[in-house]
Order: sequence, then structure tokens, then C-alpha cells
Amino acid sequence: RVEPARAFLRECCLCPASLGADPVFLLEQEEAGTSSSRLGVFLRQEALERKEVLFEGLRRLQREGWDLEFVAFHRREDQEVAESFARRLRAPVRVFSKVPEVLSYFSELSGVISMRFHPLVLATQSGIPWWAFDLDPKIVAFSAHWEGKNLLSLATLEPALLCAALQGAAVLREKTRVLRDVFRQRALAAKGELAHFLGSILG
Repeated sequence: RVEPARAFLRECCLCPASLGADPVFLLEQEEAGTSSSRLGVFLRQEALERKEVLFEGLRRLQREGWDLEFVAFHRREDQEVAESFARRLRAPVRVFSKVPEVLSYFSELSGVISMRFHPLVLATQSGIPWWAFDLDPKIVAFSAHWEGKNLLSLATLEPALLCAALQGAAVLREKTRVLRDVFRQRALAAKGELAHFLGSILG
């Protein structure tokens, strides 16, 4: 999925390697509109480590006109922290039970803030800008396609930094829509290569 992984495989001569993309890019999703002010926020338990700073930053976003929605992407792991922030900020909580609900949800948003990787993929699929915290190497590698302009550090977060990051939403939206097509093509190519490989070994 990322260039360093392909380079490692080639260096070790473990097997032929090509650059693909997360298979989630093969899912069909609606493209988001541009009139919404809804911002989906996907938090993990790590949010509690900087909860006051994060709370203040999110409250400032509300004052700037963003309509926050807290989403428990992994219900058992994320619901408690999502509900905790939602109560303090008087915002709704979303919990999904079916895949179609997840896919359609992102087309209703204008942006995503996430501590999890796959909400970023789904946001990209819908062509909306996203901002993510550097809690997962996959997130850091994915953000590199945007030159790291949508990457946030939880350790050094300040409310003003969070608000400043979202000022670049329009530019990130355009970049996201370009990259979405690139990732879709990579995912389709990887699907074809996998089918060819399986055909060759299964006869």
C-alpha cells in the first residue's frame, strides 16, 4: 500500500512487489456535496490523554460554524470516548450497525477528523478533506500523499493548531479528489494482479 513497503520487499527479494491501495477503495461510495458544515469526529481512547486540549479545540471549531458529530467507528472500543466528548460539546453520536450505513454516511459530511485509518480511506473515497492524528504508521504514510498537511500531532496539539489546520479545507478537498482517482486505479490494478496470481497457481 505504501512505497517503503514495496522498496523493502524488493530489497529483500522476497517476492515480486507492486504498489497497490487499500481494498476499501474498491467499494462504491457517493461523492459528498459542498454545502454541508458537518464534521465527523472519530476518536480512540488515546483522546483522553489530551482531552482538555482536544475538547477546547473542538469547541472552537463549533464556534467557527462546524457541526460536530462523534462517531464510534469500532463500537466496543470507541463508543465510551465518543459519548464523553459528545456530552460535553452537546453534539450527536453515531454508531453504525450495517456497512451501507457507513458508506452513505461519508457523503453527508464536509470533513473528517480521525484517530483511525479507515475513516480516512472512506473520506477520500467520498472526496472530502480529512485531518488525522499520528497514532498509526498507516495514517502517517497515507498523509504523506498530501505532504503531511492533514496530519496532526496529539502530543503537541493546541486548540489554535487544530483550528488553523481546518482553514485549508478547500485546498485539501481538491487534492483529495485527485488522489482518490489514483488510489482507485491502484486498487483495481492490484485486484487484477491478484486474480492473475491465483489463476496461475490454481491452474
